[in-house]
Amino acid sequence: MLNFGADLYEIRSEESYTSHDLDYNDESTRATVEQKDDKARPALADKSANISSYETIVLAYPIWWGQALHIMDTFVESYDFTGKKITAICTSGGSDIGSSADYPKELAKGKAEWKQGRLFSTQTSAGEIKDWFDGLF
Repeated sequence: MLNFGADLYEIRSEESYTSHDLDYNDESTRATVEQKDDKARPALADKSANISSYETIVLAYPIWWGQALHIMDTFVESYDFTGKKITAICTSGGSDIGSSADYPKELAKGKAEWKQGRLFSTQTSAGEIKDWFDGLF
């Protein structure tokens, strides 16, 4: 796992996803139903992220059905990001980053400096990620 010396905070759903929940070939699974409902906001397992002590925040997530999973929406709606520098990194099995990195800006509280996010493949080297990140701020 890459963290470049950064602190990590895991954004988790209060109710863990089972492998059945994540079966995107089944229209009735939890993840599929949630992703098709723009108003879905899975509850956070931990609501104590201490973002006030950080200047820069990187939101990292997989792309589900062409967008960030809705737990990311829950997270950005739960905190005030005033004065923060924020970017997004994501992975996907087939989608590009699309608007997934822009949508949280619309939901977030407070005025933050949002930088262009980026999708990385599993073949991306740590050096490439670090070079991209260092060029942002």
